[in-house]
Amino acid sequence: SHINYLANGDLADRTSNEPVVVATGDVTVRGQVFIQGDEAGDNKIAQAGLRVQNGTLTVEDGAVLVVYGGDATVQLFPTSGTAIQLESGIITGDGKVVAVAGKAFWGSGGIAVSGTGTISTAEAFLQGATAHSTWSDAEAGKAVSGNISVTSPSRHVANGTVIGTLEPDPLEGLYWKSGIDSTPPLNKFTTSKVPTYDIALDSSIADGIITVGTSAAAEGEKVLVQPGKGYELSQVTVKATSGTLVEVEESNGVYTFIMPATAVTVSADYAAIRYGITYH
Repeated sequence: SHINYLANGDLADRTSNEPVVVATGDVTVRGQVFIQGDEAGDNKIAQAGLRVQNGTLTVEDGAVLVVYGGDATVQLFPTSGTAIQLESGIITGDGKVVAVAGKAFWGSGGIAVSGTGTISTAEAFLQGATAHSTWSDAEAGKAVSGNISVTSPSRHVANGTVIGTLEPDPLEGLYWKSGIDSTPPLNKFTTSKVPTYDIALDSSIADGIITVGTSAAAEGEKVLVQPGKGYELSQVTVKATSGTLVEVEESNGVYTFIMPATAVTVSADYAAIRYGITYH
């Protein structure tokens, strides 16, 4: 994208950090697809690459989806762009997804994946951006931010780092110089398999009452627990195989916990939602 740095008719302000591509409903990715947000404009926030909104994006077997947030190297004190935004979105399939936050120089590093949703492709490479210590309040970008569950069996999930002013960016080899190279450096996006542990629902809970983001997760992974359609949850309990309770957090009806290095069982207090009818 070049939304912020190309002539755009008689518009006085053409600045935008809205994503290059917005996917809603069911979308399938085949072959190689590359998306790159534009450099930060006057609003000091670089453009996001992709938003998956209220739908499922499936990356087919053998396909690769590479998404970059926009860079932040021109304006003073901008934030580099988020690569992928999930708004109740799912990215799944037997292919590979790559999300690299935009390159930052003057300001804070961007986020690889933000929002609420799940990534469960066969491979996932998620990299937050580097920040420079020239400015004391500059923050490195995160690999994931928000209620994001990453369950890909082979993955690279890493936050950016803060480096000195004159230090070379350790992520330089990952960036796509799209004005020079026809494709991103695909050979750099290496992942590794991670051990996962089973997540079971308590046998007393019928199908459809609770939705758990995944049936297995790696240690340290955030797992989402939500009510099924027509139900509401008042409490969620997660126990390790040893019987130890796992801490559960709640936000706006969505429960999350961090997966320990052992299998767990999820139980919950729930009730059917009652709907009233008003006659006039």
